Amino acid sequence: MDKHFFDLTDRDTLIEGIEDAPSNRKLGGEKDNNASDKIRMYIGSRPSIVNIRDFISSSSKEIPKDLELFKSYEMYILSHSVGIIKEGGWKKVNQIGYRMEFNDQSNSVVLDLLPQPKYTKNLGGELKFDASLSLNGVVGTPIELKNLIDKIEWLSASGKLQASTDNSFVGNISFSVYTTDIQAIGKNGNYSEWQFNETEYPLHGRDIEMNQILLVDRFIDSIEFKCRAYVNISSWLGINTVRRETDWIDVNVKIK
Repeated sequence: MDKHFFDLTDRDTLIEGIEDAPSNRKLGGEKDNNASDKIRMYIGSRPSIVNIRDFISSSSKEIPKDLELFKSYEMYILSHSVGIIKEGGWKKVNQIGYRMEFNDQSNSVVLDLLPQPKYTKNLGGELKFDASLSLNGVVGTPIELKNLIDKIEWLSASGKLQASTDNSFVGNISFSVYTTDIQAIGKNGNYSEWQFNETEYPLHGRDIEMNQILLVDRFIDSIEFKCRAYVNISSWLGINTVRRETDWIDVNVKIK
């Protein structure tokens, strides 16, 4: 997955200079350079995508003939990622957010979004998202290991889709997460947004992974969307935080 990098400074806030207390500013309101810190952020610009019809076929299973969904549409798992590196300074990263929106020509609908806190667990000191995916695009309780087979499609460095023996399920989706405080919106729409709030683990220095279950017109050759990301960091204002935000970038994903 290729990455588009941004160097976010206090100039990437809604009000320039709001991050720094008056005592850290020079005469005339200019900011003291010694008070500066930088956040380097990336957005994945070439996301991976998995065609569910092809995955089921390669798992030696067949889609039930009475399942209407696959007669006119394809189902995909589209992966997204963001990450930050905090370079110096005292400011604390409290939240990472990511938002995206499909263009009108993509004919894409979001059936569901991952991760979800409901299916996030601490396994041996490591947070993992683990959930099942049914043939009608519903995310639910993970399938037991005894009902999974060795067929695996990697979604990312830590994320995978593992096939199920049950013909009514695609399989299990699992990947690493770094917080249980997650919000995701956009189900049944043409956009999505995630917010990850810091809990027991720091959010910087990590790859934050997200996935969408998509329903797409069978005759579409590519999916196009725009996306941007942001961080909320601590400030001299006390309990309040200040947001630094990237520019929008355009992403084109070939699906045929």
